[in-house]
Amino acid sequence: MLAYRDDAMYTPPPLPRWRLILNSILGLAFWILTFFLRQKTSSFLPLTLDTLGQILLTDITRQKSARALAQLQRKTAHADAEHSAAAGRGNAAGVPYLVSIVGYREEEALFRRCLQSYRTTCTGAATLLVGIDGDEPEDLEMVATVRSVYPQAVVLGLPEPLGEMAQRLAELKAFGGHFVPSESAHERLEVFHALPEEVKRDAEEWAMEEVIVNDDRHLSTCLMLANYRITFNTYVLTLTDTPTTSMALLLQQLRWSRATYIETLQYPLLYAIRGPVALICAVRRVYGPLAMAVFTARYAWSGSVPFAFSPLDFALRLALCAGYNLLFFRRHLRGAVRHWSLLVASQLFYQVPLPGIAVWSCVTMLQGSWGTSMRGVGEKRRARHPGERDVR
Repeated sequence: MLAYRDDAMYTPPPLPRWRLILNSILGLAFWILTFFLRQKTSSFLPLTLDTLGQILLTDITRQKSARALAQLQRKTAHADAEHSAAAGRGNAAGVPYLVSIVGYREEEALFRRCLQSYRTTCTGAATLLVGIDGDEPEDLEMVATVRSVYPQAVVLGLPEPLGEMAQRLAELKAFGGHFVPSESAHERLEVFHALPEEVKRDAEEWAMEEVIVNDDRHLSTCLMLANYRITFNTYVLTLTDTPTTSMALLLQQLRWSRATYIETLQYPLLYAIRGPVALICAVRRVYGPLAMAVFTARYAWSGSVPFAFSPLDFALRLALCAGYNLLFFRRHLRGAVRHWSLLVASQLFYQVPLPGIAVWSCVTMLQGSWGTSMRGVGEKRRARHPGERDVR
């Protein structure tokens, strides 16, 4: 399947059963092989060697993505020329795309700047979808902000949360279009329709809490379960608002990392669909931080480590990551960063707390806290101490 397609209505066919079984067997074999090879890894600068491998694979993927984009652009050159002439500007992404903005009680000035930024940066956006998670007076202020920036926007009011509506429609599709639940509780239990939901609701009160997963991360999982291929476009910049305090930044990274672990462990069918490479990446993502935590505890207890670690190894990892970012941004995204020193500093803020964030998010993946408070003025007044639920 091509990385990029110009037919928007394309639906990939489901994989046959023999392919799912083959991918599962290959994934298990590769995982066992990787486990034994892990014990044979080099004791000389392991982090540096691992970083070199990641950079090599990243650049190979980037070049494949660039070739696929060029192939698609040649197919749609005439349509792109007409669109560029009408819009007066080119499409940096190379393909038309949908922009999704989700907000909940954001600070008005920040939200307005966010909406305005899409006018100049997202030159290939075919549709702009803004989701406001609520219908109370504070939420209607955000709707007014959207309409002030985009007067042509169409407001669709939903009587219930979209997630609950989508879940009900999915259940209706599974039961069949003619299924109508009975009003009698006895009849519903007799046909065994209400029992799973009732058991789930009762169990949630004492066995678990609802967890928070990023919408974009879960959307990627749903697409891959439907046999779509997810391709990371390195030439497109994502605009986001970074928390201004270290505590808020750590809580945000915790929430994102928890979502990654939940999506990695909750859908084993995904690895039968996507093949052994996806399984190896998932095992590495889960096994790596936990192994580092065990190695650290082992070193603190007995003073022994399974491999040689040195400050030089970690410094070389930071230098390689920062150097690759500098080279890439200067060659392909010139002007996207105010100063080159920010790319170097970003590696310190990312690489240094990363192992601790990964371990704690894996241990507390079912914690269910949003972590940071919303940026709206009213929400900040009601906010508790940041991280109160994250340290329980």
